Amino acid sequence: MPTVALQSPYKALSQHSDISAESIAPYQYDIKILWDEDARVWVAIAEDIPLVLESASFDTLVERVRLAAPEILELNTKPFTPLHLRFLAERIIADG
Repeated sequence: MPTVALQSPYKALSQHSDISAESIAPYQYDIKILWDEDARVWVAIAEDIPLVLESASFDTLVERVRLAAPEILELNTKPFTPLHLRFLAERIIADG
């Protein structure tokens, strides 16, 4: 059986064009997700994008951010592909 050598698509692209692997490496945006006890909603904040969204459901909020972030970045002419979103969630539960 023949052996097939696989390589990174970034490396393959950089070998056949003027684009370097570093110039197309994904950019990571950190999304802070906090629970707002008073409003009873999750709030997503990303200062680098800029983005602020809220939702009563954590999963719905993550999906809204995933859809909105590329659009906002494109409108602000910031690089957005490939795009990595890192979600940092925090919910403090007080006793009592």
